[in-house]
Amino acid sequence: MRRWNHCWAAGVWMLALPAAATEVGTYIEQEITQSAVGKQPAMTGVQKIWIGKDRIRNETELADETSVAIFDFAAARVIMMPTDDKQYLEMKLDDYRRLVSMRLKSAGLSDPKAEPRLSETGEEKTVGEYRCRKVIFEQGGRSPVRMELWLTRDAPVDFGFFLDVMKKLGLDQSLGKIGELSAKLDGYPIEVVSEQTIEKQTIRTSSKVRRIASGPLDPALFRIPEGYKKLSGDITR
Repeated sequence: MRRWNHCWAAGVWMLALPAAATEVGTYIEQEITQSAVGKQPAMTGVQKIWIGKDRIRNETELADETSVAIFDFAAARVIMMPTDDKQYLEMKLDDYRRLVSMRLKSAGLSDPKAEPRLSETGEEKTVGEYRCRKVIFEQGGRSPVRMELWLTRDAPVDFGFFLDVMKKLGLDQSLGKIGELSAKLDGYPIEVVSEQTIEKQTIRTSSKVRRIASGPLDPALFRIPEGYKKLSGDITR
């Protein structure tokens, strides 16, 4: 089950890439870290995302596990597979939207009583090849969250494209006030560090972009490999 959790969760905040012409798209690669503060050692890995006009491939390598999620908006379906098991699960896009909406609500990110806040700090630093400025996002409520975002205006992609993808996934309404506030962000998040407290446990995650590129997309990226077995079942319950 943990592998399926990686599949649905991976990339929800980092799908900020532009729609592109057929067979041409954008690729983003970033380092990711996830840990429970004071508990087990942090899990580190790499997230790779390919964006086409009507499709997305999200590949996440975290600790010793690799998972892939393929979003086909034209076919209104989502394919999820842990690549080392040669199995895949197919979902309707609407079912995926419902699943993520439930997870966001259970995590407290869409708490209607919480008031999210954005603040510019005036701090700047260079991350890789990008000059960035620091913005703080905070939200109270039953599951408080704090995010430190280093945004750049120099990247070939911006936050507006992220919001477009959020709408395709149906997450703009699920996020409520957070989605509205996110629309005010100017720039692309090159580095993000976040902490959220859920039931007295603090979860820390971080990401740092190490490559953004545009070019032809290999159609094989969006196909189910030969020899993979389709699984039955409903993980939305």
